[in-house]
Amino acid sequence: MKYCIVSLLSFLFDIATFALVIHILNSFTTISVLMATLLSRGCSSIFNYYMNKKVTFKKQNRYSMFLYYLLVVVQLLVSSNLVYFSGKILSSWNLIYIKIIVDFILFIASYFIQKLLIFKVQVQSDVNA
Repeated sequence: MKYCIVSLLSFLFDIATFALVIHILNSFTTISVLMATLLSRGCSSIFNYYMNKKVTFKKQNRYSMFLYYLLVVVQLLVSSNLVYFSGKILSSWNLIYIKIIVDFILFIASYFIQKLLIFKVQVQSDVNA
């Protein structure tokens, strides 16, 4: 439940920033979608990482920040490409709605990746054996 609340807040921040940047740029090109995605995901990821580390999972390993931002980069590339190409195919759809659908699918995958890999507590190996 905490993951859903934190993710919803991050998602709202991400969508609002994306919509604002697309509105300001007033264009639908690969570059404008990528720029809007970069700015919105970059800002919301800082909030999301901190909240997931402190509130949702309450644990981390020494590589959690690196792994989290690796996931952010992969999601960013997947999201921007899927939004762009889906927007070309579904040209009558609002780009914001397309982004919501794409990011919801990525949200589900991200939960399992974060829970199983990123915020997993490292087991100390016995070095005295």
